[in-house]
This record gives sequence, structure tokens and C-alpha cells, in this order.
Amino acid sequence: MAAMIIPAFMMLTLLWLILKLRNIGKRHPSLPPDPPTVPLLGNLNKFPTEFAHVKQYGNIYSLKIGPRTVIVLTSMQAVKELLEKRSASTVDRLSNFMADNITGGLNVAFAKYGEEWRVLRKATHAILTPKAAATHRAESIQMMYDFRKTPDHFYAHLRRYSNSAIMSVLWAPWKDMCEKTRNLQRDLYFGLLDECEGRMKEGEENGCYMEEIIKHREELGLDRELAAYLGGAMIEGGSDSTSSLLQSLCLLLVAFPGVQCKAQEMDRVVGDQRIPTIDDAARLPYIQALVKETHRMRPVVPLGVPHLNREAEQYGGFLIPKGSTIFVNLYIFENPEVFNPDRYINNEFGTKAGVDTSNFRTGIPFGCGRRICPGIHLTTNSLIIAAMNLVWAFKFERAVDSRSGQAILVSISEYQKGMLNSPKPFKYKITCRSSKREELIEREFHNAIHVFEKFEGNLSDDDKAWLKVIRSSL
Repeated sequence: MAAMIIPAFMMLTLLWLILKLRNIGKRHPSLPPDPPTVPLLGNLNKFPTEFAHVKQYGNIYSLKIGPRTVIVLTSMQAVKELLEKRSASTVDRLSNFMADNITGGLNVAFAKYGEEWRVLRKATHAILTPKAAATHRAESIQMMYDFRKTPDHFYAHLRRYSNSAIMSVLWAPWKDMCEKTRNLQRDLYFGLLDECEGRMKEGEENGCYMEEIIKHREELGLDRELAAYLGGAMIEGGSDSTSSLLQSLCLLLVAFPGVQCKAQEMDRVVGDQRIPTIDDAARLPYIQALVKETHRMRPVVPLGVPHLNREAEQYGGFLIPKGSTIFVNLYIFENPEVFNPDRYINNEFGTKAGVDTSNFRTGIPFGCGRRICPGIHLTTNSLIIAAMNLVWAFKFERAVDSRSGQAILVSISEYQKGMLNSPKPFKYKITCRSSKREELIEREFHNAIHVFEKFEGNLSDDDKAWLKVIRSSL
């Protein structure tokens, strides 16, 4: 009898395992509609391509990726209802073992829902107001100066601009695997915090955001650890993303000279006697449309950072199970593959005819609900200033093949693999639009030096000597 029990138990276990495996990737009948699944994989074999055909599935559809349920929202009505009105339920993020080990779960953009995230979110919204226009202007002037001096290095210039713009308004000075990265990250974050606190003790404040965080740390509910990681998360969120979008903007200006020509109509507002400022933006709707269309055409994070719902929800008669991954993939644009800033001139949201915009709001690329990027105003100002100055100062053209004398075509679809969407290096030609603008850039860069000097107190002696040599030539 005993000899029969063990084989029977093993058979039952094997049967149970087979039944469990058969259910992996299988779709529950109450879920939103989805493409047909296959055992174990679910829709994993179709995941990269099915988003091109969202219109056949309606406002909401589901995918099965192994055992996980993925919900895709394709209308603003669904986005507003689930991610904004019900954001208390859909506010969470997916767990990421590597990221959590590196950051300790303290990155405000990716942290799981909880008390620490609520404290970080409250602090960022309290501190990140749309200020620092003078610093952004100075940084954009240096960007133009760098473009003029070494146009072949425009990738590096855009990275410097985006990083320095956020670092200067946030911190002021700038200068294997999990454990190593975490230690390097902590050294950076806490080193910057130490320097900022040191300047404040010496009475050398310069009005940066981190000074406000340090001053009001207790009332914001931040301990020193949270304050350091809050500043670090804002560096990450405001640097590479801005640089990636501006790289795409430059690529699209090269690829679509007609759009660039139309954008240069800003000359009627600004002229060539001064450099554009953020105050000009309201009178330059096409420049604003250019930035919005770049966001739409080549978003930095194509499907955004996914949400995770903490409770089961019902929408449109469908079940959204607890723990579902929720993406936004709006299908609201006419000829979405065409780069056309005019769509935002004709319609505030750039949508195709017949789309109900009553549930719409601007800023969708910056997230939804309680997870909307707290630095939306800061980043928008930085992008608008950069776009105005680049279009005002330079002409972006295709490079010419030295052998054939023909213009080299650029591809707008060749992008680097990674979390952020940035174009692969491409051939281009950048020239200043007039000698008068060249002279003005040189003069304004010299006049902006006093802004930079406030942020250079902690530079090394070698860096200070290098800056002295550079500036002595002005």
C-alpha cells in the first residue's frame, strides 16, 4: 500500500503542474478583448507589433504576458477614468529588483506606493515651481555658443545643456551592478547634498531648489536620506529625457526642412537683434507645436512608465484584475507617422477630426494621475527655450557626401536600444544663420558668465584654470 502512495502522489503533483502550466497565458473571459493567446506565452510573441493595430480593439484591450495581465488604454476617456479619477487604485508601480536594490526603492518616479513615496511626491510638488528662467536662459546661451564653436559635437552639447540646466536649478554645482552602482549613486547624491549644505552654512546661497528642500525638510516630512534621493531622482528625470527629446528634434529638423523653414518664421517676432527668451513663447505657437509634435512623434518613453493597480477595477463591463500592468497608447492622431506640427495649430491637442476632446488635458507625455511628473513646468520651459534658440540661431541640414556631392539621407526610425528613446548618431550639417547672430551669441555668452560663476565654487583647481583659459579668449 505504501509503495503505491508515492507514485500516486507524484502523478497527482504532475497533473496539478500540467493544469497550472496550461492556465499560464490563458485569458479570463471577463478581461477586455485581446489578440488570441498561446499556452504559456500568452501574447508575448505579439507584444511588440500589436500596438500598431490598436484601433481594432477599442478604447481598452488586454494582453497576457505569461501569467501577467497587461491592460492597454487607447482613449483619453479611459485614461481619465482609470488613471486620474481612480488614481488611488492605479497609482502603484511594478516591482523592479535591480532598480529597488540600487535606489533602496526611493526613486520618486519608480517607487512603490507607500508612505515614503507620498512624502517624496508632496515635497517635489511643493518645491518644483516654474522658476529659474534666468538660469535656463544662461544655459541655453552656452548651448548655442557650444554649437557654434564645435557643431560636430552636438550630441554632447545637448547632454551638457539638459544635465546642467536641471543641476544648476536643483543643486547649483555640477561636476558591478547593484552594489557598485548604489554606492556610486549614494556618493553622488549625498556629495551634492553635503556641498549644498556647506554653501548654506557659509552664507553662499544661490536660490536653487535644493536649498528650499533643506530649509523646509522637516515640514515636508523628509529625513536626510529621502532629501538626497529626491534630488537624485529629479536629476535623472530632468537630464537624459530632455537631452533625448532635443536629439530627436534636431534629427527631425534635418529630415523635414519645410518644418524648419516654417519654424523660422519666429524671426518676425524676435528678429536678429536679441536672443529669444521664455517670454516670447506665448507669441510663438508654431515653436510650441514643434515641441509637442516631437513629443508625439518620438516620445522619450514610448509607452510611458506603466501603472499597477492595487485593487481590482471594473471599466466598460470588463474586469481589470488587481496587480495588472496598465499602459497608455492613445490612437487619436491623423496620419500618426507624419511629422506635422500644424496638427497642434489646428487643434490644441493635435487630434484627428471627430475625436471627443472633452476629457483631454495637455501634458500627457509627462504621465497621468498621481504619477504625473512633478517637474513638468521646469522641463517644458527648458525644452521651449532650447527649441526657440536652436531654430533662431542655426540651420540644420543634411550632410553632403564628399565623394558624390549628394546630400546624405537620414533615417527617422533608427533609434538606440534602451529605456529612453534617442536616435542613433546621424550625419548632419549645422551652420549659424547669420554673422549678426554669431556675434550676438558670443556677446550674450560673455554677459552670462556671472550666472555660471555662482555655481562654480566647488570646482577643482584644474577645472577653474580651464575655465579661465576659455573665458580669457572671449
